[in-house]
Amino acid sequence: PFDNSTNIWSAAFMPNPSGSEGNGYVATCGANMVCIIDCKKSIESDVSPVMARYIDANEDEEFASLAWTVMPVTDTADTEALVLAVGGKSSILLMSSLDEFHCYQRIAAHSDQINALLFITNDLLFSASYDETIKLWKISRPKEETSIELLTVIHMKDNLLSLSYSHKYDILFASGHKGLYLWPKPIHLAHLRDSQQNSFSAQIKTKSLIDGLIVIPGDEDSIAVRVYASKMITIVDLKKVTEEMSKTNTKCEPKSIALLKVTKTRLKSFDGFFPFIYLSAENNLLVSGGPDGQIRLYLTDDLSAKSTAMTEADRILEWPLIENITKNNQTIIDDKKPVIVNTVAISPDLQYLIACTQMNLLCIWHKA
Repeated sequence: PFDNSTNIWSAAFMPNPSGSEGNGYVATCGANMVCIIDCKKSIESDVSPVMARYIDANEDEEFASLAWTVMPVTDTADTEALVLAVGGKSSILLMSSLDEFHCYQRIAAHSDQINALLFITNDLLFSASYDETIKLWKISRPKEETSIELLTVIHMKDNLLSLSYSHKYDILFASGHKGLYLWPKPIHLAHLRDSQQNSFSAQIKTKSLIDGLIVIPGDEDSIAVRVYASKMITIVDLKKVTEEMSKTNTKCEPKSIALLKVTKTRLKSFDGFFPFIYLSAENNLLVSGGPDGQIRLYLTDDLSAKSTAMTEADRILEWPLIENITKNNQTIIDDKKPVIVNTVAISPDLQYLIACTQMNLLCIWHKA
């Protein structure tokens, strides 16, 4: 939509099926639109960088989450299939690859906003929602008759915001308004079918919601969490988490873990009360959005060497001066409205950052 108020909630760089260097294509979503943007074209030419666009027929739809997967070659298919899952107010859409960008299946997945989607294997997709459930789905290739199958429903008694997964420790993490939840060996949840109980193994309780949540690829022993209004990003030690989870629990209930007990270090974030600011990480780089259009970059090469006191960001990118857009002789960008960056996506080769804002603007940064 051509306005200055639409939230762009999510962005995810397209994986390269061949496994080679990234292609610079990124998917973004906001309102009832999903776009594929060519970051390279946005830097090098005046041609529109939007390579493909999907507009949902429901104008009240609001897409909030994205996740890519590459479906492998099968006996009946000699090519890999690139699939984009998109979460909206209650539906999951499965989108085909860039050449034929369209929704090939829609499913009524939840009864409320789907805030997070996460593939833990090529074909196993977790979804988390405000309807207080996490669901596990099995995804098939676009041209197969059955494209999505519900395997498990987990009832949580919490509004859920983010999902992340540690391959090294084989733990699924989910964050919400009441803290952080953990499941070891989440692939086993495929056999759970339906659970009316909180089936998570452990919980880290917090006084405020946790929105930002990401396992750090460059340091597989760490996960970053952002507790709302805490002015910091907490780096949690996954070794300590597994040690706490392995301790004998005499109570027939999920283990409660104190955040302080498993904290490795703290990274200074921003002041103020800004909910729903999400985290991203790629290789040795952790990134956070925030107010005033700022993007905070943290190097994660040696988090264990950092002090327990709050560490400043290694670099802060300031919001650039931009030329206002006009339509029907009226300016579109509200210069007096503060720029809040909801989330930032990082390309796998670290060449591009794309910032998603609350005012229908994307800012693409290129590594010089």
